[in-house]
Amino acid sequence: MTLQMLYPGYRRVIEKLEADQTLTVTKVKHMDKKTKTVQFEKEKDTKNTVKFAEVQTQGEAPIIGSLYVQKWFVADATKLKVTVEVQ
Repeated sequence: MTLQMLYPGYRRVIEKLEADQTLTVTKVKHMDKKTKTVQFEKEKDTKNTVKFAEVQTQGEAPIIGSLYVQKWFVADATKLKVTVEVQ
């Protein structure tokens, strides 16, 4: 296994090393689970729910879009933070 396979940006790291330094490379195992935290802002009230719109990051497609949450749970909240975990 080469250094390039372990760390694609290795050239930048090696350029910063001086002669008396040691380079230690550890392979990081990628987890199978993927998580994303999404922000929402209040859009409107409906009869029993509050509609929240996803705050989009520039250049990214929406993950959830709109989210309806029961009024008894959100009370007067104007913002939500939701974490999604793909298993």
